Amino acid sequence: MKNKAIRRKLISKPLIIACAFFLQLTILLSLVYQLTQHLFGLYTFFVILSYITVIIVLNRDDNPSYQLIWTIVILFIPLFGGILYLLFGGKKVPKALRKEMILNSQTKPYLKGLSQQAIEQMPMDVLRWKKLITYLESQVYFPIYSNTSSMYLPLGEDKFVMMCETLKQAQHFILLEYFIVKDGKMLDTISNILIHKAQQGVEVLFVVDDFGAADLSSRKIKELKDAGVKLEFFNPLKPSLAVFMNNRNHRKICVVDNKFGIVGGINIGDEYINVIERFGHWKDNAILLEGEAVSALTMMFLSMYTYVSKRSVDYNSYLIPHCCESDGYIQPFSDSPTDNEAVGESVHLHLINQATKSIKIQTPYLILSHVMRNALVLAAKSGVNVQIMVPHVPDKRMVFEVTRSYYESLLKAGVTIAEYTPGFVHAKMMIVDDEVATLGTTNMDYRSYYLHFECGIMLYQSSIIQTMSDDFDKTLKECVIITPLDVEQTPWLLKVFRALLRVFATIL
Repeated sequence: MKNKAIRRKLISKPLIIACAFFLQLTILLSLVYQLTQHLFGLYTFFVILSYITVIIVLNRDDNPSYQLIWTIVILFIPLFGGILYLLFGGKKVPKALRKEMILNSQTKPYLKGLSQQAIEQMPMDVLRWKKLITYLESQVYFPIYSNTSSMYLPLGEDKFVMMCETLKQAQHFILLEYFIVKDGKMLDTISNILIHKAQQGVEVLFVVDDFGAADLSSRKIKELKDAGVKLEFFNPLKPSLAVFMNNRNHRKICVVDNKFGIVGGINIGDEYINVIERFGHWKDNAILLEGEAVSALTMMFLSMYTYVSKRSVDYNSYLIPHCCESDGYIQPFSDSPTDNEAVGESVHLHLINQATKSIKIQTPYLILSHVMRNALVLAAKSGVNVQIMVPHVPDKRMVFEVTRSYYESLLKAGVTIAEYTPGFVHAKMMIVDDEVATLGTTNMDYRSYYLHFECGIMLYQSSIIQTMSDDFDKTLKECVIITPLDVEQTPWLLKVFRALLRVFATIL
């Protein structure tokens, strides 16, 4: 069984693409090297190009950590550094993707949230966050809603149950958008429902990231498509020397009839619901919405779907009105590498900087920019109780070591760091002062902030915020609390290794 799994990995599409990619790169760099050995003028040109590139990199409005790593790479190998940056460092996405995927005035008319007058009349503890509310509406065109109820789902198993229940209620359409979809019990159960619904005449639209579909069998793809499920793949992997291969769709969205919507960190795979064990117990979470705010999730999906499918859709036909008793205020939002706006990072920074009592964070990866680390340190030094929960069992060893490299400075400032000893924390949640919270797909790392398509839910004055906070406290009892002594006892060689990895953190 183990040998079969290894063979499957060796012939997997991502590995084949990676081999072809590195072969192309090797041939290109070898060609450049051979030419420069015989043409001194060409050698001089590439070296000058690298130095000019360093000046361009340092003058770009970009993350300083990203600028640092590329400056080091270019100056360390000046012959190839400029070429490598032009190929991979610009973070450029295809023009078609940039044009189609920016959520701008094309979608704004379809999203009708609270009016400015209604916002001004909100309770003071909500108006405290007016700047954040305004930022999300003005920059990514997602308004704030009432007339929406919410339910917190503390584990993947809970999300799976509720997802199946809501899918079975579909009468008009089902919209699914996921990063990872792989064969197993979870997919079999969901696909059976999708096939049954498609046969009943329900429209089923399904978008999967092509990288995340590495473990999705051709048999399952055919089964879904033959049943009438419109399955599309985002950014298909190609053996191409193109940086946009690094832009992945990391969102996890489930919408039914514009009535129900589910967002969270849980993909479609058996480890997410603890049917199988990969890195110990998998701790994840999600939020189920019912009501007006689901329209924002519908528009997020349709914007992605129209790009990947090359089909035009009538947005209004999907925005079926549905209201229910309001539970606070809900503001869904998305983040895209196409608009030069780091929405996920901005949301996190705003929440941290505005905290007065407590900050509770769950994240699988903690790769902090200088600004983010300073914000957390300043909050802790200002008397805010900052608690950060990360995995104890890592899924990516190098990223885990980078996460641990931040412990010393955070602990000195008074931040509490907890590692979830039963296994892996995959939840992406931040709760501030037990009165506002965000939950979604955004990790606290460079990839989520700058390279991936992400989404999340902002909750204001909602009763489930306390439920989320209680779940955090409950989970904290299963964690080991990191102490300064733990950091001091780290072997010096491991400290050096972590320091080196941190230099390259933005490309891990």
